[in-house]
Amino acid sequence: MQSKEDFEREQALMKSWLVFLPEIRQEIQPFFALAQNKNLAARLQESLSSLDKLPDVEEILKESDSKKLRTTFQEFEKAKSIARLAILELRINVDLGLNGWRLGRHTVRNGSGRGASDFKVTRLWAANILPAFYMPARVVVTYEPTCYRIAFGFGISPENISTSVVQMEVPPNWIDPLEKPLRNLDLFQDDRTITLDGIGYELYHLSWASETFIRFGNPQIAPYTEFEKVIWHIAKTVIEAKGQQSEKDYLARWQR
Repeated sequence: MQSKEDFEREQALMKSWLVFLPEIRQEIQPFFALAQNKNLAARLQESLSSLDKLPDVEEILKESDSKKLRTTFQEFEKAKSIARLAILELRINVDLGLNGWRLGRHTVRNGSGRGASDFKVTRLWAANILPAFYMPARVVVTYEPTCYRIAFGFGISPENISTSVVQMEVPPNWIDPLEKPLRNLDLFQDDRTITLDGIGYELYHLSWASETFIRFGNPQIAPYTEFEKVIWHIAKTVIEAKGQQSEKDYLARWQR
């Protein structure tokens, strides 16, 4: 049974995070201008609509019913999670100069909105890292004729939707470690896993030949264990080259 002290501590924590509600509503708005496809815009709108249905902060701070407060908090966290992942994807796309999730020519625009340069992407893959009780992260690898470009981004704080992104370039002769486990993918294996107390992954791969989406969690068998190692290796490579202490701390927590 929950003690009075634990009950009060839980209420105080939920209210302290819910105070960020107006700020998060405002922070989501500018990202609509960056959403270059309907899917991302719809996810942002879904999050914003859910946040708009929640009570005002003044009402939340006065709420004494733990059940109502917990329900509000759960809806808040769900909406925040949707927004955070969408914003993470948008921020990485912008930092890499991608005009959406697609192959072909992409145009990098200057401050006035005019095209300053362009480049061609011939292959793309991304992985969402989704720990059950921690901030999400995303790895993106793009292949261009002149180089590979790699980015890592993650949610900075559980209280809000702020994100951080770092990126780097590697030569075109670099061998993408994802190629081998993708070639060995066996979809007929049966290995039940659960991610309630672990980590989940969403892997997206796009080439001229096909578009692939794979979701898995707490991998125990190949090639899913190999996918996890590849995602970890790529993130570690970028963080060691360009990351600050916050990225290194995330890597250490992910490893645990």
